[in-house]
Amino acid sequence: MWRKSATRQFRYFQNTPMYGLAYNITSVPKNMILFVGDGMSSSTITGARYLKAANMNKSAGDVVLDWELWSTVSLLHTYSANRMTTDSAAAATALLCGNF
Repeated sequence: MWRKSATRQFRYFQNTPMYGLAYNITSVPKNMILFVGDGMSSSTITGARYLKAANMNKSAGDVVLDWELWSTVSLLHTYSANRMTTDSAAAATALLCGNF
């Protein structure tokens, strides 16, 4: 009985404009947003987690930064050809050109 009711409701929903908006898998993304945390080392991220935990009166192990829940996150280390540390402009050029 419940299966027939659910199937009927689903078939009704399939004919609504909302279904097309929610489940249109034939479209492809047109744009991409790239977040680059300039100067964010692992210790900076740990410090941010400690600060968030302190503001929430929790332990640092109990909190997660919002972006850590994203489906794709990566860590990249760049090197400069002629300096000890990489300049932001050189790092961005290497990152966005794929030469890293």
